[in-house]
Amino acid sequence: MQITKEIEKQFAVSVATPWIKGKMDVDNHNVMIDIPNTVLFGLIPAGRRKHTTPLGNISNVYTSSSYKLGRMVGGLLLCLLGFSMFGESFLGGLITVAIGGLIIASGIITVFRYENNGRSVTIPLPFFEAHHAQDFADKVIAQINKYNDDRNGFINAQLNAQLINNQQAQSAQQIVDALSNQRK
Repeated sequence: MQITKEIEKQFAVSVATPWIKGKMDVDNHNVMIDIPNTVLFGLIPAGRRKHTTPLGNISNVYTSSSYKLGRMVGGLLLCLLGFSMFGESFLGGLITVAIGGLIIASGIITVFRYENNGRSVTIPLPFFEAHHAQDFADKVIAQINKYNDDRNGFINAQLNAQLINNQQAQSAQQIVDALSNQRK
């Protein structure tokens, strides 16, 4: 069970290297991000981006998908170049087509984003992480709502009053039951 929860927190950071994972997690107090940075259209991992943000500072959590047409056109041109190379060097053409395809795929981006005291924090992810990113955004929103509810004095006062009323009703019912049992 613990392994599954750890896998749920891991995200691929690049189309070309889906086995290189970053981690995004949320608990009762913080959103924690630990993502490897990538360069060259997400093909090469380089460095890490790691930070923790308190839930009380977070607003406007959302995901979005976008297309980087420059990357996609560049990748398409590389693919066309690779196809034209097949006559001269099949292996060279195949490698060029594969790199072009990866660059095209890296042009489809899913973004997990939130605002931290008015400053936008953006985590770009590959397109195949879109559903996973949306699930994570839903978890963050649920934790923020819980965090805010726990700190809302009016709601807590209502819950405490309801608990007291329930306990008093239970006590009254126990007394009535005890008196009923004595009369029998």
